[in-house]
Amino acid sequence: MLFYQRFLVISQVVWSAYLFIKGGFLVSDYYLMVLQLSSILFGSYAVYYIKKGNFNLIPQPKKKGVLKTNGPYKFIRHPMYLSLLICCFIFVFDEFSLYKLTAFICLLVTLILKLELEEKLLLKHFEAYKEYQEQSWKLIPYIY
Repeated sequence: MLFYQRFLVISQVVWSAYLFIKGGFLVSDYYLMVLQLSSILFGSYAVYYIKKGNFNLIPQPKKKGVLKTNGPYKFIRHPMYLSLLICCFIFVFDEFSLYKLTAFICLLVTLILKLELEEKLLLKHFEAYKEYQEQSWKLIPYIY
């Protein structure tokens, strides 16, 4: 299981790094740049809000972790993943190429596999997680 978790993290880093490098770190269109910076700020807020004791790159809850169900986690259970997806999709949209689209799809699949595993582990770790699932969206409000 730990190998699979590490594989997902490495895959996430590789695909998102590829998109950041190929995208030039910031997009050329002003409106897309504002959206991209907003997604980075939202993701940073989610990291800050979850606190150092809960944050984990691998999809494994920390033993002394605390379930966060408010702030950026009130409606979306995985706001950091959403932030990364928005930021990376903007690179694809700004200067389209099939390579970037393929990398984005690989990143999307990786994050979905990662969050599905994380959800199973969080259900086992936190008694209140099932209720939280019923009151929030996994990744995209009103869609998923």
